[in-house]
Amino acid sequence: MEELTGQEQDPTDPPPTWDETAAEEAADRAVAFMRAFARPDLAAQQWHAGIAGLMTTTGAETFAYVDPAAVPATTVTDGGEVLDTSSASLAEVRVETDAGPYLVTLTRTAATDPWLVEYADPID
Repeated sequence: MEELTGQEQDPTDPPPTWDETAAEEAADRAVAFMRAFARPDLAAQQWHAGIAGLMTTTGAETFAYVDPAAVPATTVTDGGEVLDTSSASLAEVRVETDAGPYLVTLTRTAATDPWLVEYADPID
């Protein structure tokens, strides 16, 4: 997981588990990310600063060259729907926007760690 989150996993941290709280936290983080992402009106530096704190190191690097003016979404229109519960360390959340749905992939290394966005992509 270190290669995804940029954080070394502490063997004393409790491993993540999948429960209703984990699902709610994943959906909330995905929606928060999409609200920050769906801001094509912002200057690039401000836009990148707004999403970086919600992402893994790898995710932030992937989005480093995105031009926010090219982002078609401007509004999040729902609260997010968790689609994949097969792993307590990985979540896929569908978030509806005014430009259509996005699939937000999140990860975490321990139960006490926040969910971090690895990637977000429009769903065809």
